[in-house]
Amino acid sequence: MAAEQQSWANFTYEGFSQRLESIGVHLAPEVIKYQVTQGNYPMTLLLQYAAVSWVDGLELFLDRADILRAGRAAILNAAGPQVSP
Repeated sequence: MAAEQQSWANFTYEGFSQRLESIGVHLAPEVIKYQVTQGNYPMTLLLQYAAVSWVDGLELFLDRADILRAGRAAILNAAGPQVSP
């Protein structure tokens, strides 16, 4: 994902956060920056990134199982701690 940022002209974490807001995802720029720079971000963030910008060759890195896991994680996270996996 860090490599993708380089192809996004004028990339900022603030701008990325604002783009995510446009699809209903609320993440502070500091949280995004920390996750990306540490290389420790959920698959859902990559999919959300793809939703607000173009990611060349994304289909080369994802298969159906990845998408299902990401969807399940997003649902569980949205439901809160009362739901067990």
